[in-house]
Amino acid sequence: MSGAYDVLSVAGTGLGYPTALYVNGANLVVTTVAGTIAENTVLDLLDADRICGEFETISLPGDRLSWDLSQLYTTGEITAVPEPATMALLGLAIVGMGGYVRRRRAA
Repeated sequence: MSGAYDVLSVAGTGLGYPTALYVNGANLVVTTVAGTIAENTVLDLLDADRICGEFETISLPGDRLSWDLSQLYTTGEITAVPEPATMALLGLAIVGMGGYVRRRRAA
């Protein structure tokens, strides 16, 4: 994704301990102002020494994308990945083109 986006950054120490971001019960909403998010785009949303708790709801854009949230609570990153149906359609198109080329060569 070209352009800029916001990052919630929590830094410093509190009473000598690394700062933690407490998200328990909060809502995470990611929206686009203009344009779309491309496949395999990595968004670094949160930057803290520790992220504690879990979001109550997570709302993400992209009607043809799924999201890999496996790193959200460790590195603060989420990744846009193509939906399985999109990948299946792409695979079917490649197989169809291969059959077309094979038939033309045989003729």
